[in-house]
Amino acid sequence: MWLDKYREQYPELTIIEDGNMETSLKGLYYNSKIFINPDQTDIEIRCTLAEEVGHHERTAGNIIAQKTINDIKQERLARNWGYESLVPLRKIIDAYYEGFTEYYEVADYLEVTEEFLKYSIKYYKNKYGNVVECNGYVIVFTNSIQIIAC
Repeated sequence: MWLDKYREQYPELTIIEDGNMETSLKGLYYNSKIFINPDQTDIEIRCTLAEEVGHHERTAGNIIAQKTINDIKQERLARNWGYESLVPLRKIIDAYYEGFTEYYEVADYLEVTEEFLKYSIKYYKNKYGNVVECNGYVIVFTNSIQIIAC
């Protein structure tokens, strides 16, 4: 399902399901091609695709080995792009107003894994702190998610 949606959204990319990938490798971006390990759930594939498209959008060169500080920074840029793509602050607000405050509920609503959501929240906390204002709302990140209208 997500493979087809990403193929439509990013026609310049070739997305290939590669059943020969190492189990530990979920995805790989190289030269406008994304290789996806099909041994993942549909939601895991969506999260993997977001990061790999982030590499297409934000990184350059071969950073697979993660040998330099620059490689690590580029990896972070790709992941952060994926977080902002699938878990934008406005969608967290939408989830809250649909009645979802626990991480597993918000992850289900946003169609991401709970792990991906938690990393997204960690990214936002590092960027903004435990509280951030967005579109007239204040989002409070604690053990659950709280929204306050301004």
